[in-house]
Amino acid sequence: MRRNHKVHVMKEEIEDVSISQLILEKEAMANERFKQGDYMGFLELHRDDVTYVNPMTPGILSGKINIRRYFEKSFPLITIEKSTWTNVNLVINEEKNLVILTYNQQNYIRSKVDGTLYKVPLWNCTNIYRLTDGEWKIAHNTWSIAQDPALILGLQELFAKLGY
Repeated sequence: MRRNHKVHVMKEEIEDVSISQLILEKEAMANERFKQGDYMGFLELHRDDVTYVNPMTPGILSGKINIRRYFEKSFPLITIEKSTWTNVNLVINEEKNLVILTYNQQNYIRSKVDGTLYKVPLWNCTNIYRLTDGEWKIAHNTWSIAQDPALILGLQELFAKLGY
């Protein structure tokens, strides 16, 4: 009996590794396309009923068509020369149909004015992937700025002013 339990656990672990690899490959391919100015890679990963948040949107964007409009307006002008990921974490639910992917992304953009490579603020990313009809798609995507010193200082000053 114990032996069968061990085989079952190993099978689940192998399945989790396969799901994790697939999600990370999808994310990496979309990121490579985005670095070249092609935001469609990320857009293709989104479900039609996706929700999306980042600090530059006026609120939560709902639906792939609204995200596409935002991408078309915001991203064609940006080319990221280099990006790195840290703190990558994946959580897979027991039913193996939902994955929460989180990571920090550090981007570097080259100045069109003087050619200098600039490190932009560190991003937090959270993508919730859902398996539907055999395909993994992003159901929710959140981007936020991580540990921005000016933002942290501003919040500390505000809280101090409010007596906290």
